[in-house]
Amino acid sequence: MRQILSFGPRELIHIGYPPALAERIKGEKLLEESLPHFIVEFSKYPDFYYGFTGEPPPSSIGFVTLAIHEIIHGLGFHSSLREDGSFPAVTLDVTDGTRNFSLDVEQWQRIYDVQMYSEEDGEFIVDLEPSRRMQAATSETGLLWDGTVRPGEEGSCSYGQRMAELKSPGIDSDGRPRLHAPSSFDNGSSITHVHMDTDDIMEYLYPFPRDMDLSLGMLRDMGWEINDDGFPPSCVPTGISVTPTSGLLTTEDGETATFSVKLQSEPISNVRIPLRSSDPGEGAADTRALEFTPGNWTMAQTVTVTGVNDDGEEDGPKRYVIALERAQSRDRFYDGFDPDDVSVTNQDNDPEPEELEPPQMEQSSGDGGGGCALASRAKVKNIPKSGALVLFLSALLLLFAVQWKSLLREG
Repeated sequence: MRQILSFGPRELIHIGYPPALAERIKGEKLLEESLPHFIVEFSKYPDFYYGFTGEPPPSSIGFVTLAIHEIIHGLGFHSSLREDGSFPAVTLDVTDGTRNFSLDVEQWQRIYDVQMYSEEDGEFIVDLEPSRRMQAATSETGLLWDGTVRPGEEGSCSYGQRMAELKSPGIDSDGRPRLHAPSSFDNGSSITHVHMDTDDIMEYLYPFPRDMDLSLGMLRDMGWEINDDGFPPSCVPTGISVTPTSGLLTTEDGETATFSVKLQSEPISNVRIPLRSSDPGEGAADTRALEFTPGNWTMAQTVTVTGVNDDGEEDGPKRYVIALERAQSRDRFYDGFDPDDVSVTNQDNDPEPEELEPPQMEQSSGDGGGGCALASRAKVKNIPKSGALVLFLSALLLLFAVQWKSLLREG
């Protein structure tokens, strides 16, 4: 049994809220303290299972699961349709804060009704004629819940999109959960149960309330605040952070450098990131791929890069890249995501060779005439020390011979 309250602007007076939600939105008590927000009655005949863990025995119904199911009904998860597909007409006692008055409402709807969407008609059921409304409600695949397709924070994916990954049998391609009603829709029947192919708390015979995600999403869409750090499953931002992406140094001696990789949100399936070096002759990573799981995604993984190519030749620093290829995953928010690559410089370990400038040699005529002068300023590289000594002695002998010849001319 449930009471329904209407309040707010006159143009929305046809919308009925469960009392607890109305009071939360209004920020004040709207019912007398002695009046319950809703009452749940249980039949004494079913064989209830009163445990909190495990599955009920055969032919038994889990009391805890059923109680939660009915409490969610009392929080607003319930349709006001009549058996012919029309909405009831009511006369409401209304207060707008300054006066009280009566108002006849021809199409009185619960807040839950305004989010139901006809798959075949492509319209909200509140905009349909009663016959079409009833056809959508009792069809196996004709009725959808539209609220969960809207993104939350700016740039986020929608809760419904995430649920499409987790509960694909009962979610359409746009992320809208499927609903159903009894095929023979009697007065007072509920259209609030999700599609019978899904495992959800609103399927009251489901053995244990371990999976409440669809119901929580729908309650949030109606205006409830869901105080659960894990709800909805994180999908914002979907990304892979790499730190740092430049400035890394390795050496031909085998010195290493490291960088870290981390997922920015929880995946619903393993995420594999292949790695490769643009120049394996200069350096390579210590793994060919990183693997993140729903269990370890919060931990950054470290990649170690080792320099190679001790070739004995002075060839200077060489740049190369550790490329992080596109992610591979059954999680469509991560599959194909391309992380940043990492640039590395491999330092040479061979010393730069010595350079030698031979002494300048000059030859001139004794009479100051147009004699010839010989000078060499060429730098000679890679000359062994013994060769340099011979060259130096040869130069001294040549200089001595030139001076000796000059002395003979003067004599």
